[in-house]
Amino acid sequence: MPDRVVAATLAIGPGSTVREVVEVAQVVLDVEEAPWSSRLQGVCAVLWQARPSLVSASLYAPDPPGIRLVLAAHQGGPVALTVPWHEGLVGTAAADRVVQIVPLLRMFHGHRLDNPAAQSAVAVPVTRPGVLAVLVLLAPERDAFTPVEVEMVQQVAEQAAQRWPSQGH
Repeated sequence: MPDRVVAATLAIGPGSTVREVVEVAQVVLDVEEAPWSSRLQGVCAVLWQARPSLVSASLYAPDPPGIRLVLAAHQGGPVALTVPWHEGLVGTAAADRVVQIVPLLRMFHGHRLDNPAAQSAVAVPVTRPGVLAVLVLLAPERDAFTPVEVEMVQQVAEQAAQRWPSQGH
């Protein structure tokens, strides 16, 4: 990634506004000289910087669609490498195309506790019109995600969907 992108990402922190985080995510996604997979990794880094108390910030992509999702980009502690479609937090977000906000993960039916440090989560599908990916943030405390943080992840997901290459990633 170019130095300006790294500097912009490092400038993000817990005090950053939703608009600032989304603008930096746009900058990362627009770096044409970087492969798409690197840009997705950059988006996870931006979200990680915005909320440094996270257990992880991850992006799962369908492979193949409707069957499973695979880890495509990640920042933080251990997470599952693959997730079946329709199962657990990530699979449910993908299958239902609905944001999942989970105040206590162990109470979410079908969720595997791949990282016991994670207590709560938000999973946001990236769609255009089909599911392109699922962005997932895991936090070490219960009820960790405010409506503002959920809105931030949703807006970042929308930016990714708008820029997603039509030939895959």
